[in-house]
Amino acid sequence: RGGGGVEGEVVKIIFVASVNGKEKQKFFYLSIINILKNLGNDVYYEHIIKETPKSLSSSHSKNIKYHKKVIRKIHKSDCIIAEITHESVSVGYLIHEALKMRKPVLAISRLDIVPNLSMFLENFQSFTFVPYKKIFELEKTLPKIMKNITVKKQKKFNFFLSEELDIKLKTLADKNNTSKSAFLRSL
Repeated sequence: RGGGGVEGEVVKIIFVASVNGKEKQKFFYLSIINILKNLGNDVYYEHIIKETPKSLSSSHSKNIKYHKKVIRKIHKSDCIIAEITHESVSVGYLIHEALKMRKPVLAISRLDIVPNLSMFLENFQSFTFVPYKKIFELEKTLPKIMKNITVKKQKKFNFFLSEELDIKLKTLADKNNTSKSAFLRSL
């Protein structure tokens, strides 16, 4: 069974990490991904392995397309696992987006490099930080940590609105600097 969530259900996890740090961190990235997959989770990670710093900086539109795709995957995921040993503004942004969506976030970092975590993360109950020295430590601790992560499965709910109500909803969402669907979820 996947870690976290309801007994017997597979947990959908998106793994995020610094593409710039991949050359030095690839062993750790792949090891963490394998641990998560061996726990029975569905792990989306291909974006980290496939892309390179050069491919992402080749064009502004490619970079935007990449991040939009990752954010869509965060929406569809039950939780986000972030390897943050190599600092990345992009990964920090993705963590922030996941927290805004009320997704559980597990940030992992090697102890030999102290991450520059913002104090505001302490305010999020759905944020967990786990330091480690060696991968074998994560093989022991990740299953326990994953069982304690509360995954909130989202259900799709569609309905029709009158044009008048749609305009009111858009106005309220714009006032709150969010999308209509995010505004409705916040209710």
